[in-house]
Amino acid sequence: MSRLEYRNFEYYEVQKVSILIKFILKFILKFQQLALIPDLFTFEYIRWGAKLYYFLKTLTNCKGG
Repeated sequence: MSRLEYRNFEYYEVQKVSILIKFILKFILKFQQLALIPDLFTFEYIRWGAKLYYFLKTLTNCKGG
């Protein structure tokens, strides 16, 4: 695998993970609206999920040419 192919592969892997995190956060919010998850747990999940999501976004945005 060439260097460019590897960088593209890495980029799309990070994109998949960030999309998954967004989906999980939406899922948690939906359950929280239905009051199936306690508020404190939801807040912690969203906080850590958002941190991880923005970390992954910085990884994809800072890739060098």
